Amino acid sequence: MKNIYLIFFILFLAAFMQKVAFAQQGQLDSLRELLKTDKEDTNKIFHLNAIGRELCYGNPDTAILLGEQALAIVLKLDSAKSGSAVLEAACKKCAANTYGQLGNYYSIKSDFPTALGYYLKALKFDEEIGDQKRIASQYGNIGIIYDEEGDFDKALDYYLKALNTFEKIGDNNKIATQLDNVGVIYDEQSRVPFITPQKKDELLKKSLDTYARAVQLMEEVGNKLDLAVTFGNIGTVYSERSHMPMLLPSEKKELSSEALLYFRKAIDLDAEFQDEDDIARNISNIGSINTGLGNYKLAFDYLFRALAISDSMGGLENMQNVYNEISTLYEESSIPLPDSIGGKMLNMEQMRLRALHYFKSYVDVRDTLFSEENKKQLVRKEMNYEFDKKEAQTKANNDKKEALAQEQLKQKETQRNYFIAGFALVLVLAGFIFRSYRQKQKANEIISQQKLLVEMKQKEILDSIHYAKRIQDSLLPSEKYISKNLFPRK
Repeated sequence: MKNIYLIFFILFLAAFMQKVAFAQQGQLDSLRELLKTDKEDTNKIFHLNAIGRELCYGNPDTAILLGEQALAIVLKLDSAKSGSAVLEAACKKCAANTYGQLGNYYSIKSDFPTALGYYLKALKFDEEIGDQKRIASQYGNIGIIYDEEGDFDKALDYYLKALNTFEKIGDNNKIATQLDNVGVIYDEQSRVPFITPQKKDELLKKSLDTYARAVQLMEEVGNKLDLAVTFGNIGTVYSERSHMPMLLPSEKKELSSEALLYFRKAIDLDAEFQDEDDIARNISNIGSINTGLGNYKLAFDYLFRALAISDSMGGLENMQNVYNEISTLYEESSIPLPDSIGGKMLNMEQMRLRALHYFKSYVDVRDTLFSEENKKQLVRKEMNYEFDKKEAQTKANNDKKEALAQEQLKQKETQRNYFIAGFALVLVLAGFIFRSYRQKQKANEIISQQKLLVEMKQKEILDSIHYAKRIQDSLLPSEKYISKNLFPRK
């Protein structure tokens, strides 16, 4: 009956995954159709980035090509914005999104230096826009890069910046994520060479305090997926503390019990999400703790169960750890153990040989991982060299353009100053001319008024003379009358 249920579940899961794949393919097809009619504008940038997001995990190289196409359009629009505030804002937003996604693509490829360069550029535009949520996210991304590169101090600095910004926004889910990141950094700082036991224990306690805050928020928001990871991290810290040399045996046992408790909590949540990789890692951790506690038979059961899961998944990192823990088990066990689950029992000499066998297997896997990492590092160095050359050339070209732009701006400023000085001189000259004209106009008005006054006075005088003459003529006898009466004719 159980087999029937398992078959039905597998068929259902296959059908669901096929449906998801078809839905994703349909979305990609729709986006590609939109690209055919898109102009070289923000819509095309959006669609290129959307396709890149869909492809980045399965095909990051194609996603990078799409991101570079989007970036080329961003730069083209930026050069043509011509002082438009709306277009400038759109260009900044597109630039922030595109640089951020290119950072994600290169991070997926483990090309961390190139990813860091793009994240820093994205952060610059996000800060200019003032988008606090994106600023906090970029802080977190940059922290991850420094963490991957082993620069724990810078990683912690950026994680704390992200944490503080998300706290201002009030995003509890993101706050919990950043608290988990900070807890990881404290744990990693405790493992650096030559650290004192006191400093190591102090950092591990800080890690536990930070994880406790993260757990509280994750439980509040119901984020079980991240909670499983954090439970595993807490188990690891308790396990590390149990090995501190200054502790009493009873304290070490208590810390080991706490570690086992959190590893089991992590496994229970991992089972809900069928995270086999994390289940194998936590089962291996439980096996390791039981080896340290002297529960060799229980340790055997857990470690070989972890080995079976890791082997079925092909997870080399888990395989490496499990091989090492099984080697330790066969080396330290004080009771006979079988050579495999259900296998024949081994005597002490045979168990020591099995310890050597598993240690060699551990070394082989470690060397394989180391070789692969070296190849990745070599590729990264080559890519970084080319990237640095390209960046240097771009910077030189930009410096040249900037110098030319500054010179042109200086010339324009000089021309503007000459124009302003000439215009000011014209205004002064016009002022003098206008002043002279007004003075002359006032003088003419005065002369005209004076002339009019003189004419009026003259008219008054003439009118007075004429009036006096009429009076005189009316009072005095005429010359003819005088002549007639005073000198009569004979």
